Amino acid sequence: MKNFEKHFTTIVLSSYAIFLFYLLSTGAIAKFINPRLSFLSVIALLIIGVMIFRNLAKNSGQSKHPTTCQCGHHEAEKFQPSNLLLFLPIFLSVMVGPGTLSYQPDNNPGQNGGIATTTSINPNGVIVTRYANPNQFANNNNALNQNLSPGNNNQNQSQETEKAQDVAAQFIPAGYEEYTQLNIGDTIFDTPKAPKQKLTHAKIFLRGKVIHSPLLKADEIIVYRVVITCCAADGMPLGIVVKLPEKSDFQPDEWVGVEGTVQLLPFDEKLKSIDPIAAMVPPEKIYPYFTAAKAYQVQPPREEYLFP
Repeated sequence: MKNFEKHFTTIVLSSYAIFLFYLLSTGAIAKFINPRLSFLSVIALLIIGVMIFRNLAKNSGQSKHPTTCQCGHHEAEKFQPSNLLLFLPIFLSVMVGPGTLSYQPDNNPGQNGGIATTTSINPNGVIVTRYANPNQFANNNNALNQNLSPGNNNQNQSQETEKAQDVAAQFIPAGYEEYTQLNIGDTIFDTPKAPKQKLTHAKIFLRGKVIHSPLLKADEIIVYRVVITCCAADGMPLGIVVKLPEKSDFQPDEWVGVEGTVQLLPFDEKLKSIDPIAAMVPPEKIYPYFTAAKAYQVQPPREEYLFP
């Protein structure tokens, strides 16, 4: 095929450009990199555009050297099947949508804080997790998944989910100030800029994913978020030990919101094997301990990662 190499290169570059544009336009790029670095993706997209233009302009208007030339300086274009591997990243990205990182503790089988697993797959092949305690945010993503059917409009469902995430992001209980795990970490690591007194005397709202550990008491959980400085490859979980008003009925990795206060306690060395907690211990060997007056399930925020 005449100019096959040029056409193939154009198709490959165009595929990457379309995929990168999709990530930027939908905001899914935040699943991979810190949004503050999105300008680098824009620059990459512009560079790919220039490469496509230059590739299309190459040899335009010129007669191509005959592929049957016997001069010994030119070879006929040959397609190598291995070139198709260039499409593999695009194919995998289409087949497996962008997800968020989660911390998987190294617990022994069956040691999940006494919480029974209630995850199942419905007839439509959708994973459904049922929770023990309904609350004001019970119409969550899993509930939406249970109502999925082949005839439903996926775009409308996506819009409803985004609206629910917006509501979750705006919800802060009256009289409380929202702190993130990153805010609390900055406070205990950098006292001059963020006095500890403000942290320990504030009524705090904290949200994140749940971790259970056999090293904690029955009424304790870890509420954590993943922090990304540059990209998903450097993701680090930061977690706070939370004492609940009663024994936990929350599932691992379920999003919860807790209202309460923070104490700074001497670090218990037996907890150093739990990465999200150990990462929150400054040189003076103290760590934040959250006592919750209320705890309930919430919708995940639009941006599940924290970005410094």
